[in-house]
Amino acid sequence: EILDAKGNFAPSDKFLTLQARQLWFFSTLAVKDIRREESLAAAHSGYEFLTENFFDAKNGGYFAKVSAAGDAVDTRKHVYPNAFVIYGLVEYYRATGQEEALGKAQQLFRTLEKHAYDREHGGYQEFFYEDWRLITDPEESGYVGAINTKTYNSHLHILEAFARLYRETKNELLADRLRELVQINVRRVKHSEYPCN
Repeated sequence: EILDAKGNFAPSDKFLTLQARQLWFFSTLAVKDIRREESLAAAHSGYEFLTENFFDAKNGGYFAKVSAAGDAVDTRKHVYPNAFVIYGLVEYYRATGQEEALGKAQQLFRTLEKHAYDREHGGYQEFFYEDWRLITDPEESGYVGAINTKTYNSHLHILEAFARLYRETKNELLADRLRELVQINVRRVKHSEYPCN
């Protein structure tokens, strides 16, 4: 919700990044036993809204934006907010022990692996239409970085999300991707004006 001109709360669209981060935040509070019951209630509410309204049951992955009522507003997919979904789902699993949440995180990893992993150059393509066709049109409005680029920001958060998921699953493909993402972040990410030696 946002504040309207009179200072009252008004319904607003919900972005996937914020929804997933809130799920992670309240789940983390519960894991740390900080006002556990209230934190779990908030985490559960966020989990239900996320999985019922952002999830694309047809194509997999999570939409970029929905209305306050939960209707899809922007059905495109971006790996950056989807990485936060993995992070949030894993933390919710840690807070509740609900295997369903961990399963959803693993399912999203497989979806990203299928549609976003760049088998030719490594790393992850970032921005897609609803059906996972890569967005290359520079006229499209974007979220993270220029259209049809791979960003440090996204790859850093993919690394963090995959690390949390790996801790819970010990999946070997995740381990391979983590090694690759560390190398990308350490050796491949650089500013053209400040080359690394």
